[in-house]
Amino acid sequence: MDIQHRAKRGTRQLSAMNGGMQMMHPIVIVSYYGGLGLLCMIQLHPLFLFVALAVLLVQVWLSGAWRQLREWRWAYVIMALTILIWNPLFSHRGDRILFYIKDTPIVLESIIYGFTMMLLVLCVLVMFLSYNALMGSLKFLYIFSRISPRIAVMTAMAVRFVPLLRRRLATIIDVQRTRGISLRQGSLAERLKNGARLLQIALVWSLEEAMHTADALAAKGYGTGPRTSYDPYRFDQRDRATLAVSILLNLLCLVGWLNGYGVMAIYPSLDDRMMDNGLEWVQLFIFISYLIIPLIIEGREKLRWRS
Repeated sequence: MDIQHRAKRGTRQLSAMNGGMQMMHPIVIVSYYGGLGLLCMIQLHPLFLFVALAVLLVQVWLSGAWRQLREWRWAYVIMALTILIWNPLFSHRGDRILFYIKDTPIVLESIIYGFTMMLLVLCVLVMFLSYNALMGSLKFLYIFSRISPRIAVMTAMAVRFVPLLRRRLATIIDVQRTRGISLRQGSLAERLKNGARLLQIALVWSLEEAMHTADALAAKGYGTGPRTSYDPYRFDQRDRATLAVSILLNLLCLVGWLNGYGVMAIYPSLDDRMMDNGLEWVQLFIFISYLIIPLIIEGREKLRWRS
């Protein structure tokens, strides 16, 4: 039974790692997430952003990045609550005063705007988790190295630096704990001193490896002349269809936004109607259709895998 359980778990992990969206061409993935980020930033409507956040959470779960989301969940919660609380305390625009905190008026417009900004920040953060699960460093280099090889390598190394530093810091803490250097014992001054020492070791380690990487790239002549490489990605019919549908839906959303749909007026006075008319619901339907493109691809692949 234990062997069967491990086999099923391995099958689920393999299906999550090599799902339909994972196998799409890098241009399709970059185009989709670029358009999604643009739509989330320009369509400042609580309902639109709430739907986007819900769909993005499902995408993170399907893409296998749920563990990363759980690791960062408290940072996301603290950031979201900070935005939600600080905006009403520091922004007093609006004409609907709810109550006073001493002499500070708390207005409804500031609360709604803070809630909208909180949803926007969460959407962007969760979107990058889903993007990183599907778009690795090799795919990133495949697209942007032809445009600017040096900037592409520097960007890939910078994106890789933060999680790599966290893993190395955890390894250094485990090793140094055997020497009696701990962050949980001793006075506050001793713990700060030990923490600075551990962070210094991690930074020196990372910088040393960066120098070795730069020397290796220079030795191989990276960026000094015409670059040829093996092309592991093929732009097939499915990629063309997905890219065409995503671009069409994105353009329709942009046309609706230019006509005033998908945006909720908050300042200087809050709009009482969350959805003005039927065209606003059409805009939401088009936006949802754009959002669920990866869900359709992943769901189709999982059904084929199970059958």
